[in-house]
Amino acid sequence: METIVKRATLQELDVMTNLFEQYRLMNGGSPEMAVFQTEQELEQMLEGQRCIVFVAVKQLNGVLHYLGYAKLGLSASQRNGDWMLKELFVLPEAQENGVEERLLTAAASYANLKDVKALLAEASVQSEQMKPFFEGIG
Repeated sequence: METIVKRATLQELDVMTNLFEQYRLMNGGSPEMAVFQTEQELEQMLEGQRCIVFVAVKQLNGVLHYLGYAKLGLSASQRNGDWMLKELFVLPEAQENGVEERLLTAAASYANLKDVKALLAEASVQSEQMKPFFEGIG
């Protein structure tokens, strides 16, 4: 089945927590840093109060597999109406299968729908597998 990208919901709290933790650990964070301060903080994130999270999901043999996510939030200069791509994470085994592009397309579509002036991204490429992807999109 094809990979779909949709907004993450509170019903996916457990799997999203796992993806967020993997992202932080991959980027050199300690296991203690990977844990959110409170469950309420993560709930607010998934409810869209602090940011917007899109998740890539694929169904195989009746089981949903969560492949990665893109997290958008207001830029530091909120007065401009700009949004930032805060995080983009795809599981290593799902990279180079178009998942990254699908997540970025969903983020850009959301920005267009909301008349966002600019969607900014700042990348620190830690993963050797992701480096060609980021270099390819500029």
